[in-house]
Amino acid sequence: AAGVWPAVADGFAEVAPVTGLQGGALADTPLARRLDLRGAERQASASAALTAGASADLRRKFDLSLTGGMGTRYESPFFRYFEDERFPIYSDFQTPDPIKSPVRWYSPTGIYRSLTGRWAPFVSAQFRVEFPLGNNAAEGRFAQSQATERQGRIRAADLRRTIRASVENAAESVRTAARVVAERQAAVGRSAEALAGALEQLRAGEITVIDVLTTEEALTNDKVALVRAQLVYHSTMARLRYETGDLVTWEGEGTANERVTFATSLFTVPVAR
Repeated sequence: AAGVWPAVADGFAEVAPVTGLQGGALADTPLARRLDLRGAERQASASAALTAGASADLRRKFDLSLTGGMGTRYESPFFRYFEDERFPIYSDFQTPDPIKSPVRWYSPTGIYRSLTGRWAPFVSAQFRVEFPLGNNAAEGRFAQSQATERQGRIRAADLRRTIRASVENAAESVRTAARVVAERQAAVGRSAEALAGALEQLRAGEITVIDVLTTEEALTNDKVALVRAQLVYHSTMARLRYETGDLVTWEGEGTANERVTFATSLFTVPVAR
């Protein structure tokens, strides 16, 4: 009859000794792995940056700008002027050089004259002051940014506290489930020994087949209870793995090749055939 019923492909993983599930180090371990906590902290940091920017809009602004460089002060002669304005009527000084013909600044001659003229350094300064008077819009943005920042920090702190509490509760559940599994395994061992003794007594004629069947039924019940205890143990272990951030792993986080992998090897082992 054993060959008629379908057999499972995988079985429960071995229940390893429960170690390292105590102390504050366990609760602090998932804080660096939980992506939800990382996102909440980054959102709080972004809100703090927005608050700083909104606060800057409420302060007086003092802007000082300095400009310096080299340039020429070439100016083209006027296109229209009186003839007596070309040269003074009488001068004790040397007669200046003849005035060049007027040109447009964008003409090749004008560009050439401006580049070949006398170059001199120049510096200019500008100072500007702004006083925010009754800037209700800026004050409203600042108050809103402050509220958002507080909410983000409270949300991150609450999530951090919730993660620690959930990890501690899951670890305690795993410890309890492991003790139950150990007790069920011991019960199965005792029932198996009782069945072996009952078979020996049956061969000796001391008991009946009904007694052997009753003992075998007790062994079957203990095995079913063991399977149920193992199911509870691995369910609580899966919850603990989730709370600690070990249930899934991320490869290439933040890239186009980002991929999530479920840690199935933590809960199943191949069945020996």
